[in-house]
Amino acid sequence: HHAIHLKAPNPRINVCQTITTNTEWTLSNSPYVLTCVVSVSAGVTLTIDPGVVVEGAGNVGLYVQGTLLAQGTASQPITFTSANTSPAAGDWSGLFLDGSSASGSQLSYVAIQDAGRNYSQVINVPGTGNVTFYNWGGWACTANGGGGPGGTGGSGCINAGLLANSATPTLSNLTISDSNGYGLLLKGGSFPALGGATIQRSAATGVAVYASMPTISASSIISNSG
Repeated sequence: HHAIHLKAPNPRINVCQTITTNTEWTLSNSPYVLTCVVSVSAGVTLTIDPGVVVEGAGNVGLYVQGTLLAQGTASQPITFTSANTSPAAGDWSGLFLDGSSASGSQLSYVAIQDAGRNYSQVINVPGTGNVTFYNWGGWACTANGGGGPGGTGGSGCINAGLLANSATPTLSNLTISDSNGYGLLLKGGSFPALGGATIQRSAATGVAVYASMPTISASSIISNSG
C-alpha cells in the first residue's frame, strides 16, 4: 500500500504592520491577507515573489513610500484581490505608491482586482467634534482632498485600484479589474510607462490623470465607466 500524502493548504498569513526593513513575501507562504493598511517605509523594499496572492477586505491596502518589487511572470502572475468569499468591486482599497521615494517600484504581470474602496475613518477632534478623514488617496472630493495617510476629504471621493502620487514606477503587463473607482489614478507629477496593460470594468474612468502623463503602449482600456 502506498501512503497518500495530501499537502495541506498554506496557512493564511495575516499582515498588519509598517514594513521598516527589506522584506520578501514568498510563494511558499502565500496567501498574505492584509488586515489593515500595510505601509512600506521610504528606503525600504518589499519584494513579492511570482505566484503570490495578496488578499484584503475592508479598509485595507498596501501603502508604499519605499520600493515595491512585484515582478510576476506570464505563468505565475502576482494577484492582489478580495479576501471575501463573494468578491465584489470595492472590497478593499488597493495599492498606493506615494512620493518620489516610490519611483523605484516595479510591477509586472500583476493583477489588481475588486479594489477601489474609499478608506475613511471618523476621528474625534477636540474642540471640533467628529471629523471624517479620508486617508487613502482622498481625491476628487467636495472638501479639501489630500493624498496619503492623514489627508482629509469630503463626500464623493473617488479611489483607484492603483494610485500613484508624485511617483514614476515601472508598470508592465498590469491588469486592473473591477475597481470601484478609477482603474489607475495618476496625480502630482507621475510619469510611468504603461505597457501591456489591461484596465477593465472600472466604476469610473479607466485611467485618470492629474498633472501627470503616462506613456501608454500595447494596452487595452475597455468597458470602464466615467
